[in-house]
Amino acid sequence: MRLAASLLLGFLCGCSPDHTPTQTVGSIAPQIAVLDTQGLVHTLKDFKNQNVLLTFWQSSCAPCIQDLPHLAQIHHSGKATVIAVSLDKHFSAAKQAIRHTAPSLPIYADPDLATAKRFGIRATPTHFLINQNGVIQKRIEQPIETAEQILNNPIMREKVQ
Repeated sequence: MRLAASLLLGFLCGCSPDHTPTQTVGSIAPQIAVLDTQGLVHTLKDFKNQNVLLTFWQSSCAPCIQDLPHLAQIHHSGKATVIAVSLDKHFSAAKQAIRHTAPSLPIYADPDLATAKRFGIRATPTHFLINQNGVIQKRIEQPIETAEQILNNPIMREKVQ
């Protein structure tokens, strides 16, 4: 099952190890394929017409762990769907970290790091604010200081087009 999911992730993302993406503000977000805690594959199409905060994090990253309660607050605000993608080699480490810091926040795995490669992730935490039309509005390569930092962004008030 895991092999099939990994193959599907690779197919959906279409990434090769040599792929060097340049995801900039104003560009359409590349497609993602991540696994939830049940092993189901999710793509950005699953979150169509929603503001999305796509976050890349690791359980060994102290600033990432500090971000988790803010991410849960953003997710539960109803203004944005948080896709918290763990880059941990073992997803069990991410599950344990979330259980202690933000148990209600859904988390996802990127087992072959294809999604991280597509977004050009160099360090964690890295966040992408993506509007309802799938356009990257902001890239944040540092911890989120408060949930309001994201919730007060003007795109949170945009209407679905």
